[in-house]
Amino acid sequence: CDLIAANPASPAELAAVVVAGADAVAAPASLLRAALLHPVTDRSVDAFLNDVARHPRPWVVE
Repeated sequence: CDLIAANPASPAELAAVVVAGADAVAAPASLLRAALLHPVTDRSVDAFLNDVARHPRPWVVE
């Protein structure tokens, strides 16, 4: 690793260090959780799962 970002303070700062090219980030689990949880993400995942449930397809591709 050439550049390690240590303990970004917010999800926005985490995104900034990733965009800046950090090779690794040392961050607490609570920050990673906060970066992944967002109401728009939740709605998008729900919509995707509803679409998949309405259009079932076999898992085996022939």
